[in-house]
Amino acid sequence: MTSLVTLAGRLDRRAVMIEAHRQFRLMRRYGWSFGRCLSFAWAKGREQRERLSHGAGLAMAA
Repeated sequence: MTSLVTLAGRLDRRAVMIEAHRQFRLMRRYGWSFGRCLSFAWAKGREQRERLSHGAGLAMAA
């Protein structure tokens, strides 16, 4: 799985765009627009960032 989050904790725009194109290739046959795939990729990135930030917080607490 490709990380959509940079080491600084920001979303990597290039990685999000690549993920959206990959998703579009997979989901075009099901009627998904590129905009929907782009929205999906940004949501996936935000989820990754949140998961990483919570994971880092848990590691610091231990």
